[in-house]
Order: sequence, then C-alpha cells, then structure tokens
Amino acid sequence: MSPSTVGVTITATGAGVVPGASLVVGGYTLGATITAAPIVGKGRSALLPITTFEADVRARVETLVQLQVVGRGYHREALMPDTVALTIFPREDVVVMARPVAPSGPQLTQDHVIEAWVEVFGSRLEGAGDQPIYGEALDVADVMLTAPLIDGAWRAGTPGYSFRHVLAGAELFVSGGRSYQAVYQLDTTAYGMVTIEATIHTRAGRSSL
Repeated sequence: MSPSTVGVTITATGAGVVPGASLVVGGYTLGATITAAPIVGKGRSALLPITTFEADVRARVETLVQLQVVGRGYHREALMPDTVALTIFPREDVVVMARPVAPSGPQLTQDHVIEAWVEVFGSRLEGAGDQPIYGEALDVADVMLTAPLIDGAWRAGTPGYSFRHVLAGAELFVSGGRSYQAVYQLDTTAYGMVTIEATIHTRAGRSSL
C-alpha cells in the first residue's frame, strides 16, 4: 500500500502545529505526518499537506460489530474503533456478527480470509494482565460467509454481515460481575491482519439458566 498526500484543515487549539507532527484521529496515531507547513498559531487554521495511509483510517471506521444474546432480544452494535459492549447473565451465549472491512479493500468474505482465531481475556479490562483465558483457531468456513447477508438477526442494514461466531457462555462467561474481551484476528489474502473486538460484561448474581 502506498501513501497519498491530501489537504487537511487543522485548527491549532494548543501552542500550535509544526512540520513533522503526527496526525491523531479518535485516539489513534495514524501513519501520517505533516510534511511541510508554516507554524500554525493557537486559534488559527491552515490547510496543511498530510501524507497518510488513508485506507487504515477507512478500515477502522467501517468495520461494524454487533453483539446479540442467543434466545434473547437485546443487542448492541458499534463501529470500530469504538468499543461494542453487551451485559449478559452468566452462562448466556453471545453471537458476534461483523461487517469487517479490509484496509484499502472490500468488505471481507470467505475468499479473502486465510486463517482466523479468537482469544478471550477474562480480566483484561480490570488491569489484571493480558493472558487469555481461552484461545481457539477457527475454521474460516464456519465464521466467514461467502457473501454479505442480511437476515432477521442483523439490524445494521446494508450491506449486511459476513462474519459470525458464537461465544459459548457455559465455557467462557461463568462468573457474574466480570468483564471479558473477545479479540478475533483475521489473516487475509492481500490486506494484512484485520481485528474484531467485543466486550462482554456479566451481571452479578445468579445465572439466568
């Protein structure tokens, strides 16, 4: 993937913007640098030439993830890099559905993915380390569709979802009052690695089963 140069209007809210500064969008430092510009003083705006990998921005924005509890009506959805989180009762199964978009490429389907795997972290959000409590290599044919699909479970409209996986609550979400994070990695044929993330919170107290 080669970079392209685009014009971006920046308004300095701090001391100013100088050549060589990084471009930060939504908390992510992108592969972007101000290549040439005069110093922009506080409160002033200027059109600056930015060299950036635009496709990386596109991939972060267009990958949509939806979570839904098996057998229940409540669900959540969000565009990455925002966190999509769902609160469930212990032991409930969760369906992770996604519309993954490759950097500088299309929505991913089965033909685009070589390998897929998932890791689940049981205490990652609570600051107790980054060791997964569960990991599994996934059969690509089981989690990736051959074409985007819209059905009764998908609520985010066109062009539909092309990734689906069920997280087994009886194995993963046993304890109440906990936070879990599922991290999926999709190794693609031509677009590098694509990540799908989902956060699951379990209600304190007894199971719904």
